[in-house]
Amino acid sequence: MRILSSDSRRRALLAVLMAASVACPAAAPVGAEPVAPDSPRWFLEGAAKVGDYLGRRSIRLDGGGATLKDFELRDGVIDVDVATPASRGFFGVQFRISADGNNGEWVYLRQHKSGLPDALQYTPVLGTGLNWQIYNGAGFTGPMEIPRSRWFHLRLELTGAQARLYADDMNTPVLVMPDLKSGIPTGQIALAVLQGETLLELQRARDAGCGLGAPAAADAGGHADALASVALVRRPGAQSRAPAVGVREQGDALAGRRGRSARVRRHQPLP
Repeated sequence: MRILSSDSRRRALLAVLMAASVACPAAAPVGAEPVAPDSPRWFLEGAAKVGDYLGRRSIRLDGGGATLKDFELRDGVIDVDVATPASRGFFGVQFRISADGNNGEWVYLRQHKSGLPDALQYTPVLGTGLNWQIYNGAGFTGPMEIPRSRWFHLRLELTGAQARLYADDMNTPVLVMPDLKSGIPTGQIALAVLQGETLLELQRARDAGCGLGAPAAADAGGHADALASVALVRRPGAQSRAPAVGVREQGDALAGRRGRSARVRRHQPLP
């Protein structure tokens, strides 16, 4: 067996550390901070406004989107509180949105499919196209009883090309996505609703580095500690580059108006 000298060991350790820094670059530091619904850091589009629902300040979307202007997500966790009075619709979280807004990932819920095998849907957005018709079954769709007219909690955990979605129960995922398809490692996030009034409140943000780490402790209400709930990489001074993918055309068409940055193919069937 070859015995390395002290210098050789130091060089080997340095090489390992350098390789790790390339594979897992240090994220820009970000404090634990709430992102209020009326914060100027949100870029709202389509039918989007800030209001109160069931005693809580939130972003109301109905054929609209809300994009964080100065954050990019790699690996981490997104925690969102949601309430919807609508009996039909499509609402969820878009993540890793590309710089041009043409590609990304989207996981959403269908109120009118509550309890059915396709109440939940993950689809990549590829070249502005929504691909839900191709991507279905295990890893793409799943059942869920979607609450109506009450607040509930959604958590999306991301690690590389894998993701898990939780609803209220933070121990058991309602949808496991083992193979995300866009191939985009980092991008912006957005709250997005194609149709059906939905109220959303994004919880606080903190950088998670390259791993999820231990689950956040639950508070008295059963939700995870908001201080460790949303893992985002902040880009100080950055402007919104890519408004919510998919919502821009579909949502505006439903609302009878044209969006400012439509980048979704026309004439797509609703998902």
